[in-house]
Amino acid sequence: MKGKICLTLGCSGSWQKSATPAEPYVRMGGKQMELSKEKFVHIIKEIREVLKTDECSECSCPNMRCEWHGDCYSCIRIYRHFGHHVPRCLQFVLDKKIARITQAAENEILKRSITPDEYYDYLNLVAPKKMSVE
Repeated sequence: MKGKICLTLGCSGSWQKSATPAEPYVRMGGKQMELSKEKFVHIIKEIREVLKTDECSECSCPNMRCEWHGDCYSCIRIYRHFGHHVPRCLQFVLDKKIARITQAAENEILKRSITPDEYYDYLNLVAPKKMSVE
């Protein structure tokens, strides 16, 4: 099976590419959209142009004294090796996602209303519970 591509909006509006077992798609604002070949080529060209600029090129980690500060490749490898949380420079991405999940959960979780007694009366009238004989 060929590797599939997922493109997500990343740092300062640029696109990020990652492998996914699903069909090729673009994720924008939490919504998944099908990705045509033409759109894929356009996005990859956009990524290449962004990589030519200095956008997101400086290490944003607040730990300036770290031996790997500015060496993102090694930093990510170290975090993956030890199974740590995401590096400090990427925690804002995770924080934003968790905030959206929390907001969605809070909007979805509503207290269920109490079933009115008349419903139970009607239930007992039309479909009474059979008593087991012991």
